Amino acid sequence: MRFQTRAFLICFLPFALLLAAGLWMVQLFVQSNVRNDLRASLRQNELAIARVHAQADLQNSRFLKIVGDNAALKAGMQLLRSESGSQAARMTVELSLIHI
Repeated sequence: MRFQTRAFLICFLPFALLLAAGLWMVQLFVQSNVRNDLRASLRQNELAIARVHAQADLQNSRFLKIVGDNAALKAGMQLLRSESGSQAARMTVELSLIHI
């Protein structure tokens, strides 16, 4: 082998290995950061969903408490359930809700 070819290979191979190792480390770093950011985003989304569910549960419990305490509204809800397509039953419930 000629001297120029040997010199080129002696210089090129370590540089290529160093470049490959550097790119591999950058890839690992980027993947780690993306994974951590996705986890944080998922945690925030789960907390937001939990807050929405808690607010909905609170609103539902308040509504059920009002319905349970109001005899006219309870009767209107039973009428609406038995006659689901009836406009009169719907109006009865709406009027009961307005007067709460």
